[in-house]
Amino acid sequence: MSLYVVTGTDTGVGKTFVTSTLVSRLRRNGFDAVALKPLETGWREATSDAAQLAAASGQPIDATVWAHFDLPAAPSVAAAAESRKIDLDAMSSWIRGSSAVHSHCFVEGAGGWMVPLDHDRLFCDLVEDLSPSGVVLVSASRLGTINHTLLTARAIQRTCRLSAIVLSVRPSDPPVEAQMHLAEISKRVDVPVFAFPRALDELSQLFHVEHQGR
Repeated sequence: MSLYVVTGTDTGVGKTFVTSTLVSRLRRNGFDAVALKPLETGWREATSDAAQLAAASGQPIDATVWAHFDLPAAPSVAAAAESRKIDLDAMSSWIRGSSAVHSHCFVEGAGGWMVPLDHDRLFCDLVEDLSPSGVVLVSASRLGTINHTLLTARAIQRTCRLSAIVLSVRPSDPPVEAQMHLAEISKRVDVPVFAFPRALDELSQLFHVEHQGR
């Protein structure tokens, strides 16, 4: 089993698009790959990230999300709004159990690397506890992304292995700017940087190689 965490420089940068597309490609290539969304806020089931990830994984939605909250906010804030608490130990056990029966499992976070999950702990603390095979960092091709990506990459590498950085490029993003972002980020990090979805094949091949090396 290979467990990867997908995080982002911010919310709305394309984590679900990247994760669902990657899982779909791996499954088409014969890998038993699934995606999990342990926590989701701003919950609307039909349009949720969990629903998209479940469809890509060939799994029911209740096997994809551990807890969800109505308020579109950080998990700690959204849980408090409903007078609920997030049991991180129970969630961590659920992630391990859900991922153990698949060759590849991608755990998509809610928000960014340091989003608060409860009064004391952040998403990065949960990831450190999970000891994943690697972390995939997703960023958007927009003003400020170089700074945000490099800051987040350094934060991840303090405690975890960063497998790749994925620049999620939308059809409306100017190609010249996207190429500039890719080049500027690439020359300042020591991990592969992919423009997505153009480099989907190269990204999926990365996980083929990592799986074979384990």
